[in-house]
Amino acid sequence: MVNVVCDAYSRRAVEYVERFASMDAVHPSDRQLVATWAGGVEGLVLDAGCGPGQWTNFLNEAGVPAVIE
Repeated sequence: MVNVVCDAYSRRAVEYVERFASMDAVHPSDRQLVATWAGGVEGLVLDAGCGPGQWTNFLNEAGVPAVIE
């Protein structure tokens, strides 16, 4: 079953990145919500399979250490 899911995601990965890899696809209120939350975060944030990394980049640019796994 895992291979079926991985294969399905792999077939659509390029399309997903084209549509959602930019923060332009994120509503401003969502960016504000995450920025407010991030202001109180202490320590490293782990982005565990949450897309192509646009949020990780957003957090890093806001001074929050974040990594993708």
